[in-house]
Amino acid sequence: ATSFTSYGKQSLFHDCLASGSANAAASAMLNPMDISKTRMQVEVRAVGSKLKPTGILRTMCKLHAEGGVKNMWLPGLTASMMREMVGGSIRGGMYIPLRDMLGGAADGPMAGKAGAALLSGMIGGIVSNPLEIIKIRFLSDGNRYPSAVGALPALVSEDGFTG
Repeated sequence: ATSFTSYGKQSLFHDCLASGSANAAASAMLNPMDISKTRMQVEVRAVGSKLKPTGILRTMCKLHAEGGVKNMWLPGLTASMMREMVGGSIRGGMYIPLRDMLGGAADGPMAGKAGAALLSGMIGGIVSNPLEIIKIRFLSDGNRYPSAVGALPALVSEDGFTG
């Protein structure tokens, strides 16, 4: 079995960076859909269940009409990319060393691979969850925090460390 130290710091860093960057780039491209989805959820919640849901394309057109292309991409973009950079780095970058530690090397048993996927995904989700909260708050109220980076201390002071 391989340990984190024998996996190699350079390989681990490279895998984390590549995985996080790919996730962040995909998140940036899909941000208009994420903004639209969140807007639809917030509107239904604010009005109650009597509101007929609006389609995602209609919501995207409404966002564009309200503020142009900028309004479709910028709310929450930094927070979304930060979340994916952190969570994606852990999920993708930690999978191979965890898989090897659990005895599920490329030709090893499926249980080790499944365990590594579960563990790396769980750790990535837990670590990136505060950034997900910030992202949702930015999408529902872009003026709540001065910036995505400045939102983290504000989140802890508002909700506490454990939420």
